[in-house]
Amino acid sequence: MRRYSASIMLVCGVVLLAAAGTSLATDWTMLGGGPNHSGFRASPVALPVSLLWKYNAAAEGSVVTTWSSPAVGEDAVFFCYDTNVYCVERHTGQLRWSYDTRTQLRSSPAIDDTGVYVGGTSGVLYAIARDTGRLMWRHTIPGNKAIESSPVIYRGVLYVGCDDYNVYAIDLGRREVKWQFKTTDEVKASPMVRANVCYAVSVDGNMYAIDSSGRQIWLANLGPGPAFMAPSFERDKIIAPAGNRVIALTASSGVRRWKFDTPGDLISGAVAIGDRMVYVGSKDGSLYGVNANSGHAVWRYPSGTDEVTQPILSGPVLCGETVFVRTADGIIIGADARTGKLQWRYKMLAPIAKAERRDEGELRPGGDEDEDEEEDEEEEYDDEEDGGGGFYGRGGRGSGGRSRYGGGRGVASLRSRREPTPGFGGRYGALAPGQRRAEELKFQDNVLSSLAVSDNAIYALGDDGAVYAFAAAAADNDAPNVSEAALQLPGADRNTYQVTLDIADGAEIPGRFAWRVKVPGTPPLTVSMKLFDEGSGVDAESIQVSLDGQSQQAWTFDEKENLLWFIYNPPGIAKPLRNGQHDVVVEASDYRGQIAVVSVSFIIDNALPAPTSATVGGGRGGGEDEDEEDEDEDED
Repeated sequence: MRRYSASIMLVCGVVLLAAAGTSLATDWTMLGGGPNHSGFRASPVALPVSLLWKYNAAAEGSVVTTWSSPAVGEDAVFFCYDTNVYCVERHTGQLRWSYDTRTQLRSSPAIDDTGVYVGGTSGVLYAIARDTGRLMWRHTIPGNKAIESSPVIYRGVLYVGCDDYNVYAIDLGRREVKWQFKTTDEVKASPMVRANVCYAVSVDGNMYAIDSSGRQIWLANLGPGPAFMAPSFERDKIIAPAGNRVIALTASSGVRRWKFDTPGDLISGAVAIGDRMVYVGSKDGSLYGVNANSGHAVWRYPSGTDEVTQPILSGPVLCGETVFVRTADGIIIGADARTGKLQWRYKMLAPIAKAERRDEGELRPGGDEDEDEEEDEEEEYDDEEDGGGGFYGRGGRGSGGRSRYGGGRGVASLRSRREPTPGFGGRYGALAPGQRRAEELKFQDNVLSSLAVSDNAIYALGDDGAVYAFAAAAADNDAPNVSEAALQLPGADRNTYQVTLDIADGAEIPGRFAWRVKVPGTPPLTVSMKLFDEGSGVDAESIQVSLDGQSQQAWTFDEKENLLWFIYNPPGIAKPLRNGQHDVVVEASDYRGQIAVVSVSFIIDNALPAPTSATVGGGRGGGEDEDEEDEDEDED
């Protein structure tokens, strides 16, 4: 297992993402890439990509929400976390500077040649020197209403919305407000500017076209539901998300051209536009490719109606012929822009709260999820004296013992561990036209950081408070990592019990550690393990599972948890697995084609009774004498 203790992890030595002299035209200077929020770059990102570097801004174990999206300059990446603005080297991830605003930052930074601009929830707009990280100036909104809108810079003027119902245009040269425009609600969406016209959307779904002097050109209503995200420009149209729909309006008049509805209750991210297509992610967990002329869906990912997905609460980006988007559970998806077919998928590391960490080799029954107090009071378990390891054997040395997939009955015990992302899902019922709930207006509960792309590289903020950089040129020589293997079996008391399994790699003799675990073979028996690749990601299509040399299909890979499990549960009358040694072999590769082959083994003895809390209590999961006992048994 690869471990990293430094706040900066370099995956390769010296790799340059862009040659010297790159202009701002190829950089990602603000949310959506530029003032028209197209989310598009014509140059493709060559797949597969691998992790180039990662910079951790958060303390270890922190669980964070990242609303702000990164901005990318010629030689630096700028992003916000908590109250701080960070600047890191674009090619290495090395920290250049950080600036503490002492206020929560939900706005994405915008950059120009000299400054970094970001709004805070205290109602202050900060202008920070791009090179030094020192404060140049700041502008305070009267009443200190929050600035959650991301600023846009167009021809020396900064445009930003505010919770005081106003849109502000600030002359960056004079450092003064050029004009302000009053709307009918809070303005959390980033304005969009095209041909000296500012297009702004208030939370109540009203869109305003405002000229360069701050006068209204037209007003259009996008319909019920909150509008949190910026509009975008597509030829002669303005494309704007609001509620669960995308609306296309004629740019010159505000007349509606078409409407596209999603089954979800909210679209939280801006759209991406390119090649007469509109790409949008929805809270229903789907990414859609929509014809920009008609508003008709061309494709949907995932295409299966029975697939379990997480909400998409950020905007997609389009690079050449690949559209990328981040889901609420930290998975980055790359899909073919023409067909929606998956091309790449990567799971960013989820933070592990310190309170949930377990000592290596800890063993316990599953129990139900709502029986946390009982789980905390569980005792360690004894090995049987016959050398077989009893029901639970020993705590596996290579497994880590952190997995907690017990609970419930059979398959449901694994699935019950899929906890929803905090703040997302289950909160928004169907609404009558014009009806709104106060909770629906909580920007912070329904918007996540979007990706940034520039010069064949992808930048993302994760829930671990880190910024990730991916590039095709990044070195990646490691196959997927496999850890935390466990065997679950049903107990006589209707609980599910779990034992840690030792993992043998492909070069070791199969069954090497089988003697350490002896259990009855009554189904369902579930073998699970963590499967993760920090370089280019695990290619789920490459996974193969076999039991005793026979290929198996009854396996599932949950990319949210990086969890692979195989269930032995033959149809019909429950037939116990036969007595003797059994080997489960797993093969998986990353998107670079590097293959990992591992095996886990155990012994079935159907003369053993099904475990209960009484029969397994009072034992241990490995003690001081374990090494000596292992040596004796190896000699035998």
